[in-house]
Amino acid sequence: MRQSVATLLCALGCATLIAACGGERGDETVAAESRDAEQRVPLVVPDFGDSLEAEEQELLVMPDYPEPLSGHLVTRSAGADEIAGEWPARVGSCEDSRTLQLLATGERTGAFLLFYRVPAGDEAFVYPVVPVDSTSPEPPAVRIGVQFLGDRMGDSFQGVEGMVELTALDDHVSGRFAIPLINVETDDTVLYAGVFEQVRVRPSSPLECRLFEESEEPADTLLPADSLD
Repeated sequence: MRQSVATLLCALGCATLIAACGGERGDETVAAESRDAEQRVPLVVPDFGDSLEAEEQELLVMPDYPEPLSGHLVTRSAGADEIAGEWPARVGSCEDSRTLQLLATGERTGAFLLFYRVPAGDEAFVYPVVPVDSTSPEPPAVRIGVQFLGDRMGDSFQGVEGMVELTALDDHVSGRFAIPLINVETDDTVLYAGVFEQVRVRPSSPLECRLFEESEEPADTLLPADSLD
């Protein structure tokens, strides 16, 4: 199952993951805004339940940052417990496209962060979250996708606003985020807090890097699960 999650997440990075599982959210996209990552984000979400009473509401509160674990992505969630956990992470780097790809996978769950970096010598440490579309965003920016595979079906989530803060960026990467995610099938909101600590950066293969280069016709090739090893 881990191999299936990794293969799916590597399919054109975040863009193909979300497009394949629910399409783009062009009209519903909210512009990314810088915010204090420590701030709790209260969201009121309707809970219709069996009673079908629309007035009933559930208050979601942003989880606290989890304790970091070296070499791992550790996450907490409010609204979808199955996408929370701690998983070994790996980071690939493509110099030509100036991208970093952080991939973390568990038995049924995986998360993918695709960073679009500014030119060398002017590195940024705050990356606004941008929703998925067919074009490369203006750096600095990051796209986030999360996939959960159930026994019969899966759920896909994407980040649409907020920011990811990098606290270290050299041969190892560390950072954190506290952002809302949207289920691309149901439009349900999940609050997602995570940290990644001292994840080693390795050069991505030429095949992997070609998938993240801007092109008029994105490739549809799936990367093998072991391609980032």
